[in-house]
Amino acid sequence: MPPPRSRPGHSRRAQYGLFFGYVAAVTGMLVAALLLVASVLDPRGYNAIATAATDVTAPLQGGGRGVGRALQDAVDGIAAYVEAGSKNRLLTRELADSRTRLIAAAATERQNRELRALLGISAARPDPVAAARIVGSTPVGGRRFATIDAGASSGVRPGQPVLAAPGLVGRVEAVGQWSARVQLLTDGGNVVPVRRATDGLAGIATGTGDGAIDVRPLVSGANPFRQGDVIVTSGVGGVYAPGIPIGTVSRLTPDGALVRPRADPSAIDFALVYPLYLQPLPPPPPPPAD
Repeated sequence: MPPPRSRPGHSRRAQYGLFFGYVAAVTGMLVAALLLVASVLDPRGYNAIATAATDVTAPLQGGGRGVGRALQDAVDGIAAYVEAGSKNRLLTRELADSRTRLIAAAATERQNRELRALLGISAARPDPVAAARIVGSTPVGGRRFATIDAGASSGVRPGQPVLAAPGLVGRVEAVGQWSARVQLLTDGGNVVPVRRATDGLAGIATGTGDGAIDVRPLVSGANPFRQGDVIVTSGVGGVYAPGIPIGTVSRLTPDGALVRPRADPSAIDFALVYPLYLQPLPPPPPPPAD
């Protein structure tokens, strides 16, 4: 059997909707037919109708065009914002990369200056035992040590002095196969014979354990030190060669002075390990006269 014809049912609203749909379709067909006949039989009348229709729809077209432009401007603004954000992120990354390269270049230049200064030190002194990098140091505490990446395999031995470009760092205390521990000048157990660079005033320098060096003169009497005095090693004791910079007097004490060390391990990358200083033997006594 053929399927039954579909019907809108008993809903009056559905029936009215279907009826008005048919009416609108038939009316549209009739209007189109009339316009076609008018365009053939009465072109002037058709032009008048078309012009009137254009006048009616022009505001709607203008409004729609404005809405379209507004939507296009909004889309363009969003796209520009997204593009600006991506460009901003790219510029930020490029700025960070440039800053990193500048920092690395500055660090390389500082290391080159330090190495050139070390070359000047080695040219003015005997051949060093080893050149090493300072890989760490004690920031706080009464005991002050640094670690270098040269040990027994490089010829490093306990007691040997360690120098950097600014001055004396300390002396080797313990040695491993590939590293060594250096007792810094500021360590409380480090004692160095020193003198004032200007007139040779002798003294003893002892680390205070808090980043400074306490210097006391060997002569009794009034405090002979002044702020700004440069303190160097005296060469007495057979460990440190004479004339190695220790530091500068920063503050006077009742019986001496506090010295700020020139060689700060936290700001130094490289150091040289030297052999123990051997004082020259005194000249032999003259032969007895006949």
